[in-house]
Amino acid sequence: MEEQLLAFPGQFSWEPKLVGAVSSFKHAVVCGMGGSALQARLLHAVDPSLPFTLHQDYGLPYIPDGDKPLIILSSYSGGTEEVLDSAHEAMTRGFPSAVVASGGALLDFARGNNIPHIELPKENIQPRIAIGYAMLALLRILGATEQEAKLRTAGAALQVPEILSEGASLAERLMNRLPIVYGSTANTAIAYFWKIALNETAKIPAFTNVVPELCHNELCGYDVVPATESVSKNIDGIFLHDAADHPRNEKRLTLVEDLMKEKGLGTVRVNLAGADPYEKMLSAVLLGVSVALALAHAYGVPDAEVPLIEDFKKRMVS
Repeated sequence: MEEQLLAFPGQFSWEPKLVGAVSSFKHAVVCGMGGSALQARLLHAVDPSLPFTLHQDYGLPYIPDGDKPLIILSSYSGGTEEVLDSAHEAMTRGFPSAVVASGGALLDFARGNNIPHIELPKENIQPRIAIGYAMLALLRILGATEQEAKLRTAGAALQVPEILSEGASLAERLMNRLPIVYGSTANTAIAYFWKIALNETAKIPAFTNVVPELCHNELCGYDVVPATESVSKNIDGIFLHDAADHPRNEKRLTLVEDLMKEKGLGTVRVNLAGADPYEKMLSAVLLGVSVALALAHAYGVPDAEVPLIEDFKKRMVS
């Protein structure tokens, strides 16, 4: 996977080819699961004005009578069961749709029903690594030309070798630890991306939460006493600090970090940085994958494949 990360900036020179014309719309619903939903999470976090919401389930969310949102169906493989279900419901209910996929049944569905679509490059990579392609495709369908230009500039500026080196250093501190990724509400998408990267690439449990909410409940879980020490001793809090956060949220993150240290729990601080929000987001994404990749190598697990998910999908077929 290291070669894929080194090649990551090249994704941002790709030109998506939109086949067919997208119907005019005021709002869109992006239907996607797992890595094929990450582009929507990340882009909306960087620019909340983008006119879409994310749906991660079968069917479609509640849509008021008279509304005609654009349904954007996202599946890197083109075989995601939930997204295919959303596609059929959108057609049944007469909603305009657009498809983003690298192939599979979803792309066949789009071609067979004259649905506008963008075919992602087939490079035998996991959706979480194809995030650059997926973000460009989504922005192209939305007609967000200004955001697309900013994303391309940020992607081309990534210093991958330096980020890989930083990720390897962080991974050394996280060996044999249970990571919980903490950030602000504004950085929920980045924290969630880290969690997914640690799950899928390093093959370890990982969790996430955000301030201020965690200060009202989860914090109590760190009130370690001798009887619970064995439960908590392997936890490491990964704290994503961002100078752009609300000052009170930055104080909350710092205080939670301090309290965990006082209770004898591990903490790791990560300072998010970038020339603009797009570069900061992409650098954080790449760093999260780099940490997970270094852990995968240290643990001796396959860093790209997700065999347990594939086994689960086979068991779901009935």
